Amino acid sequence: MNSNKNPKVATAVAVVRVADPLTNSKRIITLIEDAAQEGAQIVVTPELSITGASCGDLICQRPLLRAALRALDQVAAATQKFGVTVVVGMPMVVGDVLCNVAVVASEGRILRVVPKCGLSSDERRWFSNAVAKQVEIGGHTVEVGTHPIALSNTMLTVAVGDDVWSTTSSSLILNPYAEPATMGSYARRRRRLMELSSRCANVCVAVGAGFGESSTDVAWSSDMTFVSGGNILAEGERFATQGTLTCADIHLQNIQSQPITASNPSQECDPHPFIPKSASESAEAFMIQRSGLMQRLASCGIRKCVIGISGGLDSTLALLVTVAAYDALNLCRRDIVGITMPGFGTTSRTHTNAVALMRSLGITTDEISIRAACEQHFCDIGLPADDRSATYENAQARERTQILMDYAGRIGGIVVGTGDLSELALGWATYNGDHMSMYGVNAGVPKTMVKHLVEWYAESVAEGEAADILRDIVDTPISPELLPADESGNIAQQTEDLVGPYELHDFFIYNMLERKLSPSEIYAAAVRTFEGKYDGATIKHWLTTFVRRFFTQQFKRSAVPDGVKVCNISLSPRSDWRMPSDASSAAWLADLEDL
Repeated sequence: MNSNKNPKVATAVAVVRVADPLTNSKRIITLIEDAAQEGAQIVVTPELSITGASCGDLICQRPLLRAALRALDQVAAATQKFGVTVVVGMPMVVGDVLCNVAVVASEGRILRVVPKCGLSSDERRWFSNAVAKQVEIGGHTVEVGTHPIALSNTMLTVAVGDDVWSTTSSSLILNPYAEPATMGSYARRRRRLMELSSRCANVCVAVGAGFGESSTDVAWSSDMTFVSGGNILAEGERFATQGTLTCADIHLQNIQSQPITASNPSQECDPHPFIPKSASESAEAFMIQRSGLMQRLASCGIRKCVIGISGGLDSTLALLVTVAAYDALNLCRRDIVGITMPGFGTTSRTHTNAVALMRSLGITTDEISIRAACEQHFCDIGLPADDRSATYENAQARERTQILMDYAGRIGGIVVGTGDLSELALGWATYNGDHMSMYGVNAGVPKTMVKHLVEWYAESVAEGEAADILRDIVDTPISPELLPADESGNIAQQTEDLVGPYELHDFFIYNMLERKLSPSEIYAAAVRTFEGKYDGATIKHWLTTFVRRFFTQQFKRSAVPDGVKVCNISLSPRSDWRMPSDASSAAWLADLEDL
């Protein structure tokens, strides 16, 4: 590295191939070469960039660890060839424990192994804190530690992940991290970086994991942020689907601390906590959904998707996300197959909207009635002709899912699920019916946000006929349409009459899972927040319904398909929410009894 006191720094996010270090190192080296051609002296890549941050339990496997060391050798050799200092992330055995480390390489050799110290409870499943002060790599002894590194005239501090928040260094801070994208997460991290840089009078360069990481439960947005003295110097392209490089000249001697004005605190009890507060947040939420599906399509190599289109909110948002993913991947919209499956409760309004929307978006459409198949099934299982029980309803949902699954199998596609987070919380889905798919793009989106995003899309993205159709879908009562329509042909079965208003349930979900409030505390907050709209008795009734259903329906959440996290809250049993299916709700219900 040259002796310039004000180096040019590059952030490099390669498209990751999860658990394939040698492929990842080649892609990183390509970006290192590009950075060198741009005049960069320092290149920083995301946390665990050599292996991918989403390897799960594979991160502990010896073949992966050995391959990661071979990949590190290749990257180290590239630093000599291109004359740069590089920071790469990887798992590494330090002493006798596995650590999450950033490795600093320069001039063909390893300068430092920097362990991550602030491990989350999930990370402690695989990683430990480093105790050893040295490690042997390729026959050489390398120092292990988090203290600053002297590079010619530049003092460099590497802080992995959230370790950056505890640093007090006034040097150049490089912050490789791997934080899944959720709505507002980048804005919050960006603001904290500005505050840190202002407080410590330093330059901070942060780079997050991106495309190629597994989207089983989350999406990744390849964030790249350069901050100096509380000011943004540069930012990279978010949600990039190709290898991305961002460079900036760092002026270390001219850092001027400027106080950051604190943002106004949010309302103590937001009645609609999940609804985006700006158009940019709406776009970000939609992009997270899109990115998750894009990664799933890219990883499985499938080019065809099948979606059941009902003319309701959930399937509409899922279709819009799928179309956006196909456009971003330069795939043909005709490879999206939308199927409308009219049944006993389908109304002309929803059917017309479903067909018109599909045609306006230019996808392939099909229509398969479920009536005859369900009638045969009712006969086979001995269900009386006048029965309108849950069996009558669930059989229709399962028939629709069977059609979608088998249709997808016939054309070599995947079924895109449409169920949302609020339905998962309430268990308002038929087990192995609409509960099941190959990838659920709405799994992290509560119902109030689903409605908002369809409205946002109608006003900000769609044009002409499509916008008009979307507006009418937003105005249509929410219903599974599993019971026959009324005498006038209108929807007879309205979901919110049966399980309660979704704005209340989303309020309950947020305050129970995010704020960790008890039912009585949620009740008190809801009475204050919804004064004049819902009385105390109504709130208590639906809160009791919510608590009961949340506990009894966990078995459905324990078997949900993959789906991307969008808000701070997820109900995936693989990541955010781990709960036994036979847990008792007695303590929670008792908390409500004395109200």
